This record gives sequence, structure tokens and C-alpha cells, in this order.
Amino acid sequence: MNGQPPNGEALQRGQVFLLWCPMFFALWIAFSWIPPTPVFHFMDVAAQSGDSGYLLAAASVLVLFNTARAIPLYLAWFLLGDTLSEWHRRTAHLSWALPLAGIPLSYLVMSRMVAPHFGIPAVLSVASVLALLVLTRQVKGWGNKSLALGVLVFSFQWLDIIPSLTAVGAGRGELSLAIKNLALLMDRANVLETTGWIVFFSLFAGAMVTNELLVSYSLRLRQLHLLRAKEQELARLRMNSLEQRNVMEKQHLVHDLKRPLTTILGLSDVLRATLAEGAGRRHADHLSDAALSMSDMISEILSEKARRELPVAEVVDYTLNQVSPFPWRDRIATHLPEPLGRQTVRVNLVRFSRALVNLLDNARRATEGVRDAAIELAVEGREGELAFAVRDNGPGFAKERGDSGWSSTGLGLDYVRGVAENHRGRLEISRAPGITEAAVVLARAAAEEESA
Repeated sequence: MNGQPPNGEALQRGQVFLLWCPMFFALWIAFSWIPPTPVFHFMDVAAQSGDSGYLLAAASVLVLFNTARAIPLYLAWFLLGDTLSEWHRRTAHLSWALPLAGIPLSYLVMSRMVAPHFGIPAVLSVASVLALLVLTRQVKGWGNKSLALGVLVFSFQWLDIIPSLTAVGAGRGELSLAIKNLALLMDRANVLETTGWIVFFSLFAGAMVTNELLVSYSLRLRQLHLLRAKEQELARLRMNSLEQRNVMEKQHLVHDLKRPLTTILGLSDVLRATLAEGAGRRHADHLSDAALSMSDMISEILSEKARRELPVAEVVDYTLNQVSPFPWRDRIATHLPEPLGRQTVRVNLVRFSRALVNLLDNARRATEGVRDAAIELAVEGREGELAFAVRDNGPGFAKERGDSGWSSTGLGLDYVRGVAENHRGRLEISRAPGITEAAVVLARAAAEEESA
């Protein structure tokens, strides 16, 4: 309407709808070629018996035939017009112009082949369906609109068999005229007239009620969707609040550990200062070192920015100690050249080691069931960088899908990537025949800068 290009969803929906249009046109053509044999049968029986019931049966079957022929044609043109109007907002008038021109044109073309009748009922149906589109603009879904359209078209088709409307152009088709003439010959025109009007008004009223119900249903459905979206948003906010509260509680608990730890550190220092050289002094030293290590760990848990300068070998040993209780620890081989092991890195040991454990656990799951499964934790010096690489001979990642292929959620990799970026590094994943490598790469210059 405002000249803006259609969005991707409208284009996709339009492409799907356009696939239905040829099918509706094909149905209309197919129905137009079906001979109304039951109509002739009931007319013949009515003429022989003089029973008006057979006359009404012939009229009813004819109306059903005409409705079955009309509905696919109307659906095809309205669907086509509506879809094209969404694709080109500046030509929104196609939503009503195409049906208005296309339906009479279709009947005109078909009349040269099978001579169907396009009279007042068809014109009224087009006008009524156009009005219906306006009235049902809040109804979502072509299924609902098709239902309302079908009932309305069915009601107007009954005007074809009302004898008094022949003079104004209704029911000019051969079969419609034949049924009305038969009613005159049987002196049952009043029966056909009365039945036609009663059924027409009943169906028309039913169509209006159906329309109102569908509009109300659509509005109610939309309100339910909005309510559900609000509930989901509230649930998400509530969950976030609980998670934040949980994190805060953990932070407080970890922070509380600082108090007794401070006491332990103080007493260990007193023992170290008062004890003479010997076993007692060595025990006090061990106690002080352990307390300091725990203090550093608590600081690293509380803050991701907390760093310690440690030898690379100590980082690797600390990581392997965390997986030592697991049976798959024996599958891990390490490659750490001695010069690199003596180098130091400034890291948050708790978080960095957890990142490496995540990579090792991924490698373990990737190699489950693999013959001669192998996992390697290697530290390599690269140009200006230091890489902690985990390699395995599992199936590896499918880059085109972005998942692991062994039911991994990928959340662990997000954590590893976050830890690497917090250390001014990056996560690299590479795949070669028979080997998958995930490496946390740290820039040595950044580490030195942080150390300074």
C-alpha cells in the first residue's frame, strides 16, 4: 500500500499460493466438462410421475453442480489477485480488479466451448465475494475465507432456478430454463419459486453468520496468540531473574569462603614465622600455598577478569587433573615441548581450564565407538601466538550444518569461544581427513601486555 517492497515471508507465502491457482483452474475446467446426468434423470422421472419432489431434486443437483464449478474459479482468481497485490504494494487494486475482470472473462472463454451460463447469480457472487473480502479482512487464512465464500456462492446459485427472476436475467442457462419450463408444464412453478427463495435466504443468512463467526474466531485467535506471546515473554523474564538471583547467591556463597580463608592464611603465616625449620615449618608452608591457591580460585570464580601468571605446564596439568577421575582420561595423549611448558601465560585458570575440559569432553564424545580412538592435547607455538589444541579422530563437525553430528548442543563451544575472547584470543576449529582440531589461540603480545 505504501510502495514498500514485500518481505520474505510474503514472497514465500505468495509462491505457495500461486502453486494452488493452476490447480483451482484445472478443477474448474474439469467440473465444467462433467455431464449433469443426475439432473436429466430426476427431470425425466418428474415429467413421468408429476411428482414435484423429483423436480426439486433436479433443481438441487443442478445448483450443486453449478456451485462445484464456480467455487474453484472464484478461489483461483481471488487467490491470484490477493497474492499479486502483496507482491506489488503499489498495485494493491489487483486484489479486487483481477477477480472482477477474470471471472467474467473465464466464463466468456468457456462459453465458446461448453456454453455455460454466466448470469446475474455469477455477477452477484463476484460483487458479494468482493464485499466479503472487505468484511473478512480480519479473518486470517484462506481456509476460513474459502468456507465463507463457498456458502455464499451456494446461496446465490439458487437464484438460477427461481422462475420469477428469469425476466431479470437470472437462470438463462439451458438446464436452468429447462427445469423452470418443466415446473410450468407440471404446474409446480410456485413450489420451485417458494423453495428457491427459502433456500436462498437460509443459506445467505448462514453465510453471514459464518462470516461473523470466522471474524470473531480470528480476533479471538489473534488475542490468544498475543496473550501467549506475553506469557512467554514474562516466563523468559522470570527465568532470567531466577538465573541472575542464582548467580548472585553463588557469588555470595563463594565470597563468604573468603572470610575463613583469610583466617587460615593469617594463621599459616603466623605458624611459618614462629616455627623453626623442620617438618612443622614445611607443613605450614604447604598450608599457606594451598590457602593462597584457593584464594586465587575464588577470585577467578567471582570475576572473569581475574588473571594469574602461570607456567603453561601448570595449566595443562591442572586441566588434566580435572578429567583424571574419568575412564577416558587414558585416551588423552599430551604434546607439550619443554620450552613451551616453561613459558608463562596470564590466564583465569579456573575458566580457561574448564574451556579446555569442554574441548576434551567433545573429543571424547566424538570418538565414542571409533576404532582406535585417539585424543591429543597439544600446546604449540605459532607466529606471535600460543595454541592449546585438542585433536581427535572422530567424525568432526559438519560446517554446512553448524552442529557436531553426535547430538551435541553446541553450548559448550559457545562457552569456550567466550573464554577465548575474554583472554583476547579466539577459538579455531579445523577439519582434515581423519583429524578434527579445536584450538584456543592466545596472542602472546596480549598476554605480555596484560602481565605488564
